[in-house]
Amino acid sequence: MVAFRTITATTLNSVGGMANGVVPRQTQKGDSVSIRNRFVLGAAAVLAVAGGTLVAAGPASAAPAYCPGGYACTWGDTNWATSGNSAANIKFTKYIPDYSGWVYAGTKTNGAETASSVFNNGNQDAAFFYKNPSKGGASFRLTRNTGDSNLHDSSGVPGGYQDTLSSGYFDTYN
Repeated sequence: MVAFRTITATTLNSVGGMANGVVPRQTQKGDSVSIRNRFVLGAAAVLAVAGGTLVAAGPASAAPAYCPGGYACTWGDTNWATSGNSAANIKFTKYIPDYSGWVYAGTKTNGAETASSVFNNGNQDAAFFYKNPSKGGASFRLTRNTGDSNLHDSSGVPGGYQDTLSSGYFDTYN
């Protein structure tokens, strides 16, 4: 699932890309704004002024603490924690065919059908999470550097996944 953000004249103005319909051009010595960035801002301004919209990928989410690079992680509670502990997660670099064989780090809580938040901090692949062991049942996909801090509220992934996950795989192993 990729987050998209619609850039409007208001959005561009709020990030300094456009003021009163004009894209500012820095001419000071040591200018760090590249020609390509100026072109992109100019094209966005033209689209905004012409009434069009530009759809661009939003900024990457910051990975939650204790989900290192190269891993996909699950936690037993919302907001990337288990029993109030962010380090108490289950993480994988390839796949976990059955969470029932795993416990959250530092706890005795079994990982099967207990996940309430997930994050994909993998290096390149999307991560897939399934309701049943061994890639079975309904699933959802998280692109790299995305997650859902509350599987209950359907804010990041479709509803119905709170406390139901039983397996997880990176796309390469899916």
